[in-house]
Amino acid sequence: MGKYLLDASVLIDLLEANDEILKLAAAKTDGLFILEDTISRVKNLDLERTLRLGLRIIKADLSQYDRINPESPLAEDDQLNIINAAELDLICVANDNPMHRKCDELGVPHIWGFELLLELAGRGVISRERAGNAGKLISQFNIKVTDDVYRKFTNRLKKL
Repeated sequence: MGKYLLDASVLIDLLEANDEILKLAAAKTDGLFILEDTISRVKNLDLERTLRLGLRIIKADLSQYDRINPESPLAEDDQLNIINAAELDLICVANDNPMHRKCDELGVPHIWGFELLLELAGRGVISRERAGNAGKLISQFNIKVTDDVYRKFTNRLKKL
């Protein structure tokens, strides 16, 4: 299974829905990674919890900060996620269109947060029921998840 670099929005969704998914995925994939800077941006996440969940921490280096484009529509941490995903051969897991467009432009592999749940369920890392429950919770508290997105997720989950 792949190595995944989670952006803050995906990390927040999974922490809120079911942090056990993160723990299982970290143990049964080639790794779940987050940027060190992301830890301080996520409520209820500190270094201890990050390590307990088995998440691997990436520290961006100065040369990567130098490549941040201040005129980009992407936030600095989003740009750092894409830079690191490209350099470390990671799959960028994000929930916003601008990040996916930039990944496409640069040839960086990327998936949506719900796609990560589908991959984990499809490979037996988590049960379909656990993926479905997490998806339902995420759709209830993340106002950016439309009914259409949630419906497509549940339809794909049923086909696994």
